[in-house]
Amino acid sequence: MALTVLKEDFTQLIERFKATLRYYQGRMCSCVGENNGLPRLDCGCTLGYWYNEPETLIGIRHDISHRYTNSPQGQIFEGGAQFIIPRRYKGTEQNAFYNLNKGDVISVEGKVRRDRDILRKGVRDRLYAFEVKKIISVGVLDKVFVEGRDYSLVNNEIVWTGDCPSEGTYYTVEFLCQQQYMIWDAGLKDRGTDTKELPRSIVGILRRYAEAVSTNPIDNVNVDQNLNF
Repeated sequence: MALTVLKEDFTQLIERFKATLRYYQGRMCSCVGENNGLPRLDCGCTLGYWYNEPETLIGIRHDISHRYTNSPQGQIFEGGAQFIIPRRYKGTEQNAFYNLNKGDVISVEGKVRRDRDILRKGVRDRLYAFEVKKIISVGVLDKVFVEGRDYSLVNNEIVWTGDCPSEGTYYTVEFLCQQQYMIWDAGLKDRGTDTKELPRSIVGILRRYAEAVSTNPIDNVNVDQNLNF
């Protein structure tokens, strides 16, 4: 006996707990293949992805914990959220219901968080975060630069206009932006029914922006060297 899904129940649930989301569909950049699995810093993409203009999406958001990712520094706790995405909202089909996939980004409208990124003068002065609301600080070591005098934010890029770091110097930027999650699990598993009205369950992790490495360590392996035991 197939599971009966009542549309009225979904409608009430969505209306009570709904969140307005911004959905950025991503497509992987070819530079990842050119650089042995890692994005090139000089490519212009965002950590190996190009993103379309955002579209509005309605869904339900839940906090989850114990979400980790692997990095050259070890396992890093990311925090995360689960999103319940209905196929339709108020009779209109949501295109993102079919398109949501790993690597895409969802931001939560109205939920602001303090975040940070590490940029490099003349190499990457563009913030990868979407919808930056305010710059809190820009600095190198213990030196803090002044917005409006030393720099300004133009289209998500730090534009230097006064005192500035030397070319190639790393600097930190702290800012306020909307909560942003990169999709980790796109919820494509069979949910035990053939109905098309069940919503999708999507798992996202908080986005990280700073590149840890720019080349793959395996590129430096000498496969001809002798092995000593």
